[in-house]
Amino acid sequence: YPPRLSDFAYVTDNTCSEEDILDMEIDLMNTLNWYINPITCISWLLIYLQVDYEMNYVLNKSHSSRKKQRLSFSNSEILRSSKLTNAHRSKDFLQIFPLAVRLLDLCSLDIECSQYSKHVLAASSILLYKSHWPIQAIIGLNNNEISKCQQWMKPFYEVLSGSLSY
Repeated sequence: YPPRLSDFAYVTDNTCSEEDILDMEIDLMNTLNWYINPITCISWLLIYLQVDYEMNYVLNKSHSSRKKQRLSFSNSEILRSSKLTNAHRSKDFLQIFPLAVRLLDLCSLDIECSQYSKHVLAASSILLYKSHWPIQAIIGLNNNEISKCQQWMKPFYEVLSGSLSY
């Protein structure tokens, strides 16, 4: 069961009251700027694959009715759509997500992983498995901005690709 606030006060041998504990919690949260759930590489991976799915859905839908338009991550039609939840059923998602997660997991064991942003790591992992991925349209980065990360990640990718073929 989750402990009650009174249990925490009791553990301190009543040196802190429940009100003191709540005050300390507020101080701590303000110090952290309420940032207690940082986004991870996996979160970015899910976001990118969902947006990719939605872009393909919108492009396929609009291709028959109007001229193909250049879509971006900030396109309101994509962000307002309820189809984002269907991304996990798509063929691309089912193929790329487990491989990219495995790659990110392996890469996270290397200390050099910390020199790259979480969103760059996620994008690089997708690009290694899906080289034709429209990165510029989805996240606004060009290949030059993440090529360094891809170069660093490539040996890990090759190790995993070799282990999959056995």
